[in-house]
Amino acid sequence: MDCRSAAASTHAVAFQRHNWQYNGPDFPTTDFYRTGDDRFIFLHGGYPKLRDGILDILNVPNNRKRITGAVAGWNAEYLEATLADAGVCAAIARTHDERLTHPQGRAVIREPLITLTRLSDSEPVQRQYGRERILQPLRVLDFSHVIADPTATRGLAQMGAEVLHISSPSRPRILPFDVDTNTANVMRIWT
Repeated sequence: MDCRSAAASTHAVAFQRHNWQYNGPDFPTTDFYRTGDDRFIFLHGGYPKLRDGILDILNVPNNRKRITGAVAGWNAEYLEATLADAGVCAAIARTHDERLTHPQGRAVIREPLITLTRLSDSEPVQRQYGRERILQPLRVLDFSHVIADPTATRGLAQMGAEVLHISSPSRPRILPFDVDTNTANVMRIWT
């Protein structure tokens, strides 16, 4: 496995070569910012509701310089909690040890890496190994939005699965994410 390619694939949207930028001028609410206590916090305002919630709490316009100044006046943990209470997205950049001691980290560490749930009493279908695209017989119906689920189904498609993604046109969109998760074996249907 090429570890650099594997790592890049987890944030492939940042490597697209088109006339948009994920954290460019249109998305200053989606980036890392330094807080007043010299920590970094990642704000995720990629959708109108999230963007507007962040801007309301910071009491600034959608401008990178003004956001930078406003975030610099906050304690990282207090800002993270305030944004979470408002239902918008942000996360402090924590060290590995900080993540493990955080309440969420302690809860997650107790969970198994993978949980399998049997859905029926039918006999298992034997997989035919030995071909490059091991998931070729698998058919997946994907009703997800962004980002993790379409990325997961993109991975299934890359391994041979036939993936049908159905999405609503009334959901907010970020074009780079749609492009990133819409690969050769993934079809999008707008209903």
